Amino acid sequence: MPLISDQEKKALHKSGIAALIYIVVIVLLTVPDTGLLRNPQTHSLLGSPLLRGIIPLICGFLLTVGLTYGISIKKITSADTLIQCMSNAIKGLSNFLVMAFFIAQFIAAFTWTNMASLIAMKGAIILQSIHMTGLPAFICFMLFSQLMGLCIASGSAIWAMLSTIFVPMFMMLGYHPAWIQAAFRAGNGSLNSVSLTNPFLPFFLDIIHTYKKDSGIGTFLSLMMPYAIGYLVLWYGLFIFWYCMGWPVGPGIPQQL
Repeated sequence: MPLISDQEKKALHKSGIAALIYIVVIVLLTVPDTGLLRNPQTHSLLGSPLLRGIIPLICGFLLTVGLTYGISIKKITSADTLIQCMSNAIKGLSNFLVMAFFIAQFIAAFTWTNMASLIAMKGAIILQSIHMTGLPAFICFMLFSQLMGLCIASGSAIWAMLSTIFVPMFMMLGYHPAWIQAAFRAGNGSLNSVSLTNPFLPFFLDIIHTYKKDSGIGTFLSLMMPYAIGYLVLWYGLFIFWYCMGWPVGPGIPQQL
């Protein structure tokens, strides 16, 4: 029996056509200087509806492709089945939503007490007093986020906790928030593959055990450590090089304010 039925192949083909049509429409609304998704004042992409509405556009793309596939394979036959499919998808996000709720309470309490602002101001003053306001400060921040990544699985949770302090602190030193987030991602994501708090660790161990019966966590770490060290050197090296070159983080977003 084939892994993909003829009906599923046809559904994938229709989904591809729907995706292509969606992309073509977006391109037609963006490429002309007077396109609806360009900035109406400057006719550029900076500050345009395309960049400001990138999340709804991505959601619309996924919804178009998903609906086309679901209707084609007769998985979605009515509004009720559509709601059921969406509900099943939300169930997979339940753990994240619970975590986000408590993180929101933590951030709200932090904001209400002004502790984040006080710590940020004190940290900025200390860094300025010891003349540690450039690359060394970012390296220490990256290493700190790296250590937290070994203890906390979710990068979103770590950023939610650190951003309330480090973003205003580095902004007081004259750096753009986007550059601060880039430093966090370059540091936090390097050793994720060897984190013992990774929720997919049991899945990885089960796969390794299929091919090596006497395998365990030590086997997993020995296999992944070269990749983790390679990513660590690559990301830190890329960040340092980008910082030294003074290149912008993105279109119209410099490193410094």
